[in-house]
Amino acid sequence: MIHITLLALAAVFSVQAQGGKIDPQVSKAISGGRSVPVLLLGQKQLLEGPQGFSKFCQKNAGAKRRELRAQLILQLKKIAKAEQAALRKELKLPKETQGLWLVNAVAAILTPEAIRAAAKSDRVKYIYPAGPIPQGQGSGRVGTVLGKRAVRPFSAKGKKIPWNLKAIKADQIWSKLKITGEGAVVAMYDAGVDYTHADLKNNIWRNPGEKANNGKDDDGNGW
Repeated sequence: MIHITLLALAAVFSVQAQGGKIDPQVSKAISGGRSVPVLLLGQKQLLEGPQGFSKFCQKNAGAKRRELRAQLILQLKKIAKAEQAALRKELKLPKETQGLWLVNAVAAILTPEAIRAAAKSDRVKYIYPAGPIPQGQGSGRVGTVLGKRAVRPFSAKGKKIPWNLKAIKADQIWSKLKITGEGAVVAMYDAGVDYTHADLKNNIWRNPGEKANNGKDDDGNGW
């Protein structure tokens, strides 16, 4: 699964606007003088360029998948840790800055001045919007990141609230604080499943064109 995720990320981050490091949406937002949630993509990546993933697979064609996965994670984290530490120090990024390691990138809410400074750094490859660009001031941290549309009245009237949501007092958040999370972008990274589980072992599809654990791409589909 990590191979698929990396391929998707490599494809997404290889497509960049021409004429500068700052995404047009971010440029438009900072022209108004407000802070913006951004993703600073690091210049140094394990998978360099659109062909980076293919080259990595070819270079490690003889490795077993489990061993390759462990090596890949170690390399990704090593690059992210070193590069992001230097970037945080260089740009004096806020403590709330979040680091990513599947791709070497950091997410933060930055002022226009900080974003322009980041664009001048040799360690920054491109600056993307990190979620919806705020349209208003909002209130609190959620309002700052997502704008006013994320903070609005919500009614659970006529709906049965599951016990687990009541346990974390979600219904009180909706009714008292009027926060629903609407507008938030949620991502899930799937690390795989236990295919030997009693509920799954008889329901798992197996590719007839592949021989399990032989370290080869038997059907030639790239995986």
